[in-house]
Amino acid sequence: MMRFTMIAFAGLAMMLAAGCSTVMAPLTMLQPEVTFETESPTVGAIKKSLAIRYLQLQPKFESGVIGFTSDGLIALRDGSGLNKEAIAEVLLLIVEDNKERAALYREIARANGRPDWESQFRSAFAERWISRAPEGWYYRTSGGDWIKKVAPVTEHGSSRLARPPADAADKGRA
Repeated sequence: MMRFTMIAFAGLAMMLAAGCSTVMAPLTMLQPEVTFETESPTVGAIKKSLAIRYLQLQPKFESGVIGFTSDGLIALRDGSGLNKEAIAEVLLLIVEDNKERAALYREIARANGRPDWESQFRSAFAERWISRAPEGWYYRTSGGDWIKKVAPVTEHGSSRLARPPADAADKGRA
């Protein structure tokens, strides 16, 4: 039975999430060489539906009401500021979205003749979506903790990509 290393799946996740429809994995990553098809009529329909729903979900991600999970789904994080009707609406969106996310992973695995790799595709997509989430969005770890994404810290200690002060650059030349 062929198995991927986590490094190989992380690389595949980046390629798949970037929109590559066919991924050729080099022999250094996988044995034997495998071509992954990530497009099919079913996958296309799922992606379109997810993109449409994303317009409704985006404000909920931005406000911290929902977040990504480590298993490739989304979940309610904090509904305390919502009334019962709003919570019901969010929960319905979550259920619909998670149903299609699961179908996406299943269909990509099926389209590649490897339904046994569904969980690996799910993990790869989860890692990529979490890594690409904007600053301020939340994700839930496998341990159940919610983490708020922050901007990466630069070598100058800032969480913003900024130039060092002019005098710091001058000191390096002195």
